[in-house]
Amino acid sequence: MTHHPVKNRPSGFTLLELVIAIGLLSILVGMVFSTARTSLALGNTIVQTQNEEMLHQAFFELLGQRFSSLPGNTRLDLKAQDAGSRYTSDLTLQNVPLRFTWGGAARTESRPTSMSARLDSARPACSAARREAVPMERM
Repeated sequence: MTHHPVKNRPSGFTLLELVIAIGLLSILVGMVFSTARTSLALGNTIVQTQNEEMLHQAFFELLGQRFSSLPGNTRLDLKAQDAGSRYTSDLTLQNVPLRFTWGGAARTESRPTSMSARLDSARPACSAARREAVPMERM
């Protein structure tokens, strides 16, 4: 029987093993942060889209409430114009009783008239625009 001599090797890791382990760990951490950042951005986009959809739904509900009280001979005319970086929309209502209001405030006169409203909105950066309503004018 022959005995092989036992070499005394110091315990621990070599520098190469440590560099490889740190490199793999940094790659994994980078992938996790990239996935987390993408998920947060997607979540923010979904929340923004839902908020815009709720605003649109509320606007259409308001229009439905206000227009349901108009008489049958009322004429609506909507004109939209592209003004470069902004959109301009003109809504004209004809044969509207003066008691009709957008905000629900009572009017005293009841003879039919024409009313006009103008929406001036910035061109949307994504899917929806923020609109500013200009007060109603009697024509």
